[in-house]
This record gives sequence, structure tokens and C-alpha cells, in this order.
Amino acid sequence: MPKLRTEPNWEFLLTASQASLRSYEFSRLTLAANLRKEIVTLLDQVIDETSAALVARALLNQPARGVLDQDREAARGSGMGVTLDVVSDNVFSDRRAG
Repeated sequence: MPKLRTEPNWEFLLTASQASLRSYEFSRLTLAANLRKEIVTLLDQVIDETSAALVARALLNQPARGVLDQDREAARGSGMGVTLDVVSDNVFSDRRAG
């Protein structure tokens, strides 16, 4: 990400025509709007990833989770073809790998 200049070029601003000042103002406002969009996109991504992690943490903290895992392993090891109705390990299967 390029480093952004925060200090305007005062010499240019003090000697610029009105048309140049309008153009400069418009370009700064456009940049600010684009940065705002990027921030919103990043915040949405942070919220999505954090909520996915919280779902995993909630599942890890369930006392019955260990029992379900043991039942699943017992069913697999029995060779009797027993299946358990469980939620897929891939909760977010609709997401494409990035």
C-alpha cells in the first residue's frame, strides 16, 4: 500500500487558479471516498472471519462435542455401516478458496 501524503503542497495551493483548486479538491474527495470503501470492505471481512472463528470456539466449548466425536469414531470403527446425522465439518462450503 503506498504511503499517503497528509501535508498538502502549500506553494501549489497558494498559487493555483480556481479551476486547479477545484480539481485538487475533487481529487482529494475522490481519494477519501475510495479509502472509505476499502475500509468498509476490510471491516466486513474482519467481521465475517471473526464470526466464523467464534462459531468454531462455541463448538469447541460445547461439553457434548466430545461425546459426539467419540460416537462418530465408534461408529466408524464398528464396521457396521452406522452413520450419524451430524453437521458437515465444512460449515462454510459455499465460500470459494481465495
